[in-house]
Amino acid sequence: MRVYAESNFVLEIVLEQEQHLACEELINLALGGSIELAVPAFATLEPHGTIVRREVEGDRLRKELALRMREVQRTASMAADASRLRDASELLIRAEHNASKRFLEVRARLLDAARIIALDGAALRAAAALVDEFGLKLPDAVMLASVLADATARPSPSLFLNRNTKDFYDPGIVARLGETRCEFVGSFDGGLARVRKMLETTSAG
Repeated sequence: MRVYAESNFVLEIVLEQEQHLACEELINLALGGSIELAVPAFATLEPHGTIVRREVEGDRLRKELALRMREVQRTASMAADASRLRDASELLIRAEHNASKRFLEVRARLLDAARIIALDGAALRAAAALVDEFGLKLPDAVMLASVLADATARPSPSLFLNRNTKDFYDPGIVARLGETRCEFVGSFDGGLARVRKMLETTSAG
């Protein structure tokens, strides 16, 4: 059983979002040899850009909080509450530090658990065509091109897990994946449920 994942799978774990436990279990299943987890190489790099943008936004917000805190401290009736803004600033710092640290940890686990799909010229050319055909942004098109190429080269039942249903749950994209026997699943919880069911069926057979 092959499972494809991309950048939002990585970020789901790094940022500990609502479906991160499903992603963690899928990695564990891959480490245990129960499934094959395949991840485009670009998906191990792109999340870093998201984390850097969050750090820049967090730094800007911290500066704004520091300015507001000085103003609040000058207001006699509110001066005692100014420390709450300092607490908020410190929380942002911890969150950004944790995200950067977890990204490195998650990427290391992925390199151990997953087969990394190389990014080559053919994938980039295919991605450019997908941008024109489906109106995808280039990073999304690169992910899809990598998955399609790999699934075509390894024709067997597989799942492509991606919470970005706005861009990927397109009839044309779903059909294109289907031609390679790859099913699109728009949630990690749903993907884990499908994997469990397939593993149970295989075990029973």
